[in-house]
Order: sequence, then C-alpha cells, then structure tokens
Amino acid sequence: MFITRALIFAQLLLFVLGAPITISDTSSTSSGDNDNPGFKTIVSDKALNYFKDVALTVMLHRLKDVDVPDISGSADTKMGAMTYNLENIVITHLGMTSSTIDTIAGQGLTVRLVNVSGDVNMTWTYAQADWPHFKDQGTAVIHIKDSLIYIETQVLSAHGAPALSVTKSGVSITNLFLQLEGKASWLYNLFIDLFSTEIKSSIEIALAEALQDSTSDGVNTVLASLPLQQTIGDNSDIVVDYRLVNNPQFFKDYATMEHKGEFYYVPNSREAPFVASPLPDTIPTKEMVQFVISDYMPNTAGYSFWKSGGLRVTVQDKDVPDDSPIRLNTTYFDQLIPPLPILYPNLMMELGVSASQTPVLFFQESGAQLQVATLLDIFVIFENGTLFKAATLDMMVFCIGSASVQTSDGVPTLQGQLQFLNLTFALEYTAIGPFDVTNAEQFVNFVISQVVLPQINGMLSANSGFPLPVPAGLHLVDPMVQFGPRFLVVSSDVVIDPVEAGLISESSEERDDNNLHPSTPKYPNKQIIKVL
Repeated sequence: MFITRALIFAQLLLFVLGAPITISDTSSTSSGDNDNPGFKTIVSDKALNYFKDVALTVMLHRLKDVDVPDISGSADTKMGAMTYNLENIVITHLGMTSSTIDTIAGQGLTVRLVNVSGDVNMTWTYAQADWPHFKDQGTAVIHIKDSLIYIETQVLSAHGAPALSVTKSGVSITNLFLQLEGKASWLYNLFIDLFSTEIKSSIEIALAEALQDSTSDGVNTVLASLPLQQTIGDNSDIVVDYRLVNNPQFFKDYATMEHKGEFYYVPNSREAPFVASPLPDTIPTKEMVQFVISDYMPNTAGYSFWKSGGLRVTVQDKDVPDDSPIRLNTTYFDQLIPPLPILYPNLMMELGVSASQTPVLFFQESGAQLQVATLLDIFVIFENGTLFKAATLDMMVFCIGSASVQTSDGVPTLQGQLQFLNLTFALEYTAIGPFDVTNAEQFVNFVISQVVLPQINGMLSANSGFPLPVPAGLHLVDPMVQFGPRFLVVSSDVVIDPVEAGLISESSEERDDNNLHPSTPKYPNKQIIKVL
C-alpha cells in the first residue's frame, strides 16, 4: 500500500502536469540572478471595471456613515448680526449614474464617479445677536446633484505583498439645493446662501477624507488576504512562494502582478539550480483574469520534493488489481525473473518506486510530457518481515497528462491526470545473479501503468491539488486551462463575495440594501452572490 509519501509524489506530479518546460541545468548560475517570475497574474480591463463596480458600491454605502462635523458661526445679515449652528449632519443617500477607471502607466489607477447625487439631513438653529433677539430652529434637507468624485491610487509591493495607497482624491459638488423647514421659513431664504456655502465645503472635505480611508482600507483588506506562501497538502516542509518580485505594473488595457513562483524545501531552502524563462506579456483571451505558470515553477517543485526524499512510493500485493494475472509473490515470477522463485520460493514481495533525479516536464502545444528517472526496487519479504532487496531496475518513465482547475473548500486549485506513455529500463543491481530483464518488460509496464499511475491519479482527483493565489472572496467562473510554449495559462471570469472578502459583515444591513447593485457579470452554472 502506498505510504504517506505517495501523496507527496502525487501532488508533485499534479503540479508538474500543469506547467510545460524545456529545462536546462544551470547549476553554475544562482537563482538569485533570475529576474523572470515563475508565476504571473494578468488582470484585464474587463476585470478592473468589475472590481471598480464592486468597490464603489461598497464605498458609496460606507460613505453614508461619514461623520460631517457640526458647523457654527456668525454673520452680518439684513436683520443684523446672527449666530447659527448646523448640527446632526447625516448623509442619507449617495448614488451615481456612471463611473470610469483608467490606468496610470507604471503606477496605479484613477477612478471617477460622474453625476454623483445624494441627500443630506441636518438640524439648524439661529439667534439674533441684538434686540429683538429673534431665534428659531428647524430641519433642513440638502439635495446634491451633478457632482464629481475622483480617486487616484498607487499600488506598490510592500514586503512581497501588493498594497494600495490613495495619492489624490477629491469631491466637487456642482449643484446643491437646500430646503429649510421652520416656523417662519420665509425668513430663512436670507440664510440659504450662507448655509449652502458652509455645508458644501464641509461635506466636500468630509467625503474626501473618508474616501481615502474607505478606499485604502477596503482594497487593502482584500489584498492582505492574497496568499504569499502556502504549504502543499499536509506537508509543511514544502512551501510555494507567491510573493511579488516587483511592483504591480499597469498598462493601457490591463495590469499584471509578477510572483516568485518557486517551491522550497523548508529544512534546506536552497534554490533550484535553474532559472525561469520569460513569460508572455499578455494572453489573448476574453476572460477577466489569467494565471500564467512558467516552466520554472513545476521544476522547482520537483527539485524540492526530490531533495526532501519525498518522491518514493511503496507497492504491496494489496495494491495490485484483483483481476491481475500477476501477484506480488515469487511464485508468479518464474518466467519474469527466473532466479527469484528458485532462491526464494513462495514468498511475498514488495516494490519500491522512487525518482532517482529531479523529474522534468517537457511541453508542446498538445499537452504536457513528463519524464522521470526512476528506480524500481524489487524486495522479497521474509517470513519474519525482513525486506531483502533482490534487484533494482533503472528506468526512464514517460507520461503525458492534462490539467484542470477545481474548487476545494472555496479555493481554486490546479489538478491533473497522468497517462502512461512508455518507459525504458535496464538492470541496475542484482543480488540473485544475472537475468534477462527483457522478460520482465511486460511486468514493469503493468506495474507503472496499472498499479502506480491509477493510485496517483486517484489521489490527484481526491485531494485539493495546488491552490492558486487568489484573495478571499474571489471565485473563478468556468476556468479554462491552455498550454503554450514554456507556460500554462488558467483563464477565467470571476465573481466576488463581499462577505468572504471582508468588505461587509454577514449580518450587515448592506446585504439587503436594494440600492446596491454593482454590474455583476452573469455566467451560466454559477450562482452569483448579490454584492451587498
């Protein structure tokens, strides 16, 4: 039966399937000199607009809670000197008719909200300074129309994580209508111009300040959940590094993030002795995001697992299919390995399959081709349970494979399946005397194709695979896998769950606010979660 390390082997092969490569050993070159990323995220203009709509929907709702400071002062009027107080200023509604998002080359994004409208409630009091000391109080409703909000941002890498800061923001209220209510409202027209100027300025300043905080806090909450390092399965000794290698880049119609994209064996974090090839700048596709995996990444996985000693599986008779004509008992090997049943009659056997070198994946447009230098150890099990190594075959195993993206516990993961192609082998070691290995060819092919690979493929299907680095709340919709020269690309549309993203709380009234409807794309076979 496969030991625990069989799962590690399966996970390696899963990832190797997902990345095409023609690898050259550059042992004399340090990976530290490698400027190319092993993994790249490409965000299209379509995705940027969708993210903008979701973010603005949340932000506009949050701005309703902006604390506009009370206003007090004095002024000379036709009725003499007056003191006034404007209090309990509350924004009850904010909306817009359109918005735009533009990239700032090499820096970040500019977002504009056009034709912003809103309503503000407040209470007011005034008092005449001199006789006859008129005074009154009431309420007011302010209607904001045809206004503009703009935000300019910068996105940089902070210790390998993307971080957004607002470099400029502003609110320009074009039209403001003030309606006063009180006992003698005809008098209050005298104060409308005064109140309007004070209110307009106060609201603009309060919204601009809140805009910066809401934008940076909201976006950075999402960005902070982007995984930078992840362990693989239950093996905490193998880590994949998704940290950014430079600042995110912004172009006319898309943005990119370049990640290290390298596996490490934690107890001995020596980098792999080869470098990454350049990845394409863009991938022609209509989908919203693309994850591009370099040939470098799966080979660092193979190197790390191989260095950890994890690329070994054990096969016992219970792992052999019931309908197999061959059992792992020396009795069945009289034609395959003649000395074996003669020297050790009717004893159970065990096989050890291990990679003798770092697995290497070669790629062409039709799919992945895996090449693994393998040792097949043939053991006899004595009655006391002791293992005796009778022979070792040195093999080169060739497989082809496919890759797909599945969701495990809400996380998109890269998974794959292997298909046996062929193998070559020779006798590496024998403790039972010479024998003709060609007689064992059918048996060796059977073990690899009918015993080892089905077990591995079962694990590939049953386990979560390798998680893609996406922030919390982001879900892929109908992802597609495509092979290209020296890379694999996962292209997908996306949707965001704002609760999972940490933008709102599960119990928040925002989820039931009918005014909050970002332009969420509609996709078949996917339940779109209402964004607030």
